[in-house]
Amino acid sequence: MKNHLQLKMKTIFLLLILIPFLGISQTKNVISTTREFPKVEKQLEFEKAIATHAQKYHTGDVKWRVFDIVTGPDAGGYQITEGPKSWQSEDVRGDINVEHNNDWHKS
Repeated sequence: MKNHLQLKMKTIFLLLILIPFLGISQTKNVISTTREFPKVEKQLEFEKAIATHAQKYHTGDVKWRVFDIVTGPDAGGYQITEGPKSWQSEDVRGDINVEHNNDWHKS
């Protein structure tokens, strides 16, 4: 009985030690975030423009998720999350083209 309990404890301990290696094996572990604060009277226009921009330029590894901030000091703003993506895809992505930047600044 005592040996059985010790074996279980050793097994659990070993599994707990190995858990960090699961994190190392993940390849898509990069997430980028930003917060944007449109003028109050322009929020609907901003939401439409950001949705159009995300559908056109942010798919696949650079997919966007946009959340509205409803409480706290940043209430009324938008949290934009890009990813998850790998460092390799970030390196290969290169410079963002001029068309993308013009569309983003238009938003």
